[in-house]
Amino acid sequence: MLGNMWDYHGLYKNRIKTGKSVEINNPTISIIGGNTPTGFSLAFPTDILGQGFFSRLLLIYADRTDRRITFPPPPPPDETKRLLELLGRIKQSSIGSARLTGTAERLLDKIYQRGISVDDVRFESYSNRRFTHLLKLTILCSASRVSASITEADVIYANTILSAAEHHMPRALGEFGKAKHSDVSHKIIQLAESTSTILTFKEIWKHVSNDLEKMSDLGTLLQNLVAAEKLQLVPGNKGFLPKRKIIEDVDSSMVDYSMLSREERDSIK
Repeated sequence: MLGNMWDYHGLYKNRIKTGKSVEINNPTISIIGGNTPTGFSLAFPTDILGQGFFSRLLLIYADRTDRRITFPPPPPPDETKRLLELLGRIKQSSIGSARLTGTAERLLDKIYQRGISVDDVRFESYSNRRFTHLLKLTILCSASRVSASITEADVIYANTILSAAEHHMPRALGEFGKAKHSDVSHKIIQLAESTSTILTFKEIWKHVSNDLEKMSDLGTLLQNLVAAEKLQLVPGNKGFLPKRKIIEDVDSSMVDYSMLSREERDSIK
C-alpha cells in the first residue's frame, strides 16, 4: 500500500474487508523514523530489498557519539526566535514552482548523465530514483535561502549532502540480507567498529557464542567478511579490524565537502 500510495495522483481508495474503506485525494506521504539495523531487519522482510518501496527511502546512518551530556541546556531564546522567523519566511515565499537557473539546469544534467550509484547491490533499485531525491533536496536548499530560484550552489550543496549520506547507506542496513547468519555477521561488524583495538578470534567468540553452534561457524563467517572487505585480517593472524570504505574522488563541480561540518567530513574519510 505504501509503495502504491507514494506516487499516486488522484483519489486513492483502499478497501478493507473488516473495516471502513479509506479515500485520500492526491496523497503526499513521507516517513521520518529512527531505527537500528537490527530493528530494521525485523521490521522488513528480506524480499523487499529488490522492490520499489526501498528505492524511495534515504537511510541516514550515524556513528555513535563519544560525547555525553547529562543535562543538555535549553536552546537560547534568541536562536529559537530566529529559527521560527526563518521558517515563517520560508512558508510565505515557497509558493508555486521553483525556477531553475541555466547553470543549475546544466549541472543537474551533468550529474544525471553520470549515473551515480551506491556501491552495494542492495541499493540497485535506489539508483533509478536518485535523481528524484536530488531534485527534492535542491528545492529544500533553495527554500532554506528563502528563494524560489534554484542556483548552481544549491545543486552542489544538495548533491554533497546526498553523496555523503549514500556513503553510509549500506551501514544503515548492516548485514541485512538473506544469508543464514546475517544477524551474527552484523553483530561482528558492530563489535569491530566500536573499538579501536585489534579483535582476536577468542574475543569475538565471547560475543557470539550464544548465536552459533560451534567455533568453526565463526571461522567461516570471519573468512566471508574478510573476502567481502567488511573486515581486514591483521598481518601475522593477530586478529581483525574493520575495513572502512574511503569515499571516491568526484568531480569538484558536483560536490564540495567543505560545506559539511568537520565531524561529517571525518566520517566519510
